[in-house]
Amino acid sequence: MYKILVLGAASQTPEGQRAGDLFDFALIEIVRVLDIPANRALVLVPWSEDLAPLVAAGIADTGPSFDAESGATREGQEPGIIPYLLPGREGTEQTSLFSASTHLSPGSPGPMPFADALKSHSPTHIVMLAWTDDSTPVRAALRGTTASLVTFGSLMSPARVADLLEIDEGSVTDLELRLGPLPARDAPDSSEFASEGAYEAELEPFIPFGLLIQDYFGDLLSADETR
Repeated sequence: MYKILVLGAASQTPEGQRAGDLFDFALIEIVRVLDIPANRALVLVPWSEDLAPLVAAGIADTGPSFDAESGATREGQEPGIIPYLLPGREGTEQTSLFSASTHLSPGSPGPMPFADALKSHSPTHIVMLAWTDDSTPVRAALRGTTASLVTFGSLMSPARVADLLEIDEGSVTDLELRLGPLPARDAPDSSEFASEGAYEAELEPFIPFGLLIQDYFGDLLSADETR
């Protein structure tokens, strides 16, 4: 059975920091794609005051069918998303509100501590988005893991992931490398278009995180008739 750990946390380092729209878009898209029934996969997602709104946004329109009278989720449709608290964090009233507003709340004990979540659900796959400068908790929890590791170079390079977990860089897959190069755009040779090109160069790149995850987990997601 697939057990997917999505690693994402605020970071103070230039590479992989939780800043700007790129990380937010990545987390929302990845959670949206991986919100599938628990009988097919369990997906551990980060949960904190700043990340809970993003997770809630990602699963806003992917809830399972349920019985309107009893409020119970239909058999086989229990959500596979399992929120975990970042190391050193505790649940707050604000995060509880976001949890209660999603389809994760019925019968759910709430977000699990990071170490407990990994003990209960040892991951088969890890999706690296970002992490804090203090790598001790994640390194200790994942020491000796045999999980398949994927990342996105725009957020965390394979070299950074390898250093974080003290593993060989060759065991980390950068999903962005699956993208082909964009064709060069022909533009008139004028100062107006030159300044436009300089402005566009400063923008964060568009990365189809959801599509890349959907492609990577193609076998798992191919049976999902709703997508």
